[in-house]
Amino acid sequence: MKTACFNLDAPAFYTKWLIDLCQDSQRGDGAFGDVAPHLKIVSYGNTGWSESGPVCNWRMYEMYCDTRVLERYYAAMVRHMEYLAKTSKDFVRGTALTATGSD
Repeated sequence: MKTACFNLDAPAFYTKWLIDLCQDSQRGDGAFGDVAPHLKIVSYGNTGWSESGPVCNWRMYEMYCDTRVLERYYAAMVRHMEYLAKTSKDFVRGTALTATGSD
């Protein structure tokens, strides 16, 4: 995302995509989908992909000084952090732990 934001004027695209991710694709337990908009053929909460919620919101702030996304999706990011805490043991996540939850 940082490269796209550096090379392109991309805030409109990412503002729309964050709606797909943080409003439409977040599961009730706080896990973000592996893609957004979410497709039923992919999973939720996988390491590397689900972190896009907090990382991309922060990147919007960092690249465009846009505090609105942090305000708008703060609760979604907190739910995601709670999900990570619940699905880890001693701050380590495993595949058996991440598979919990419901669509």
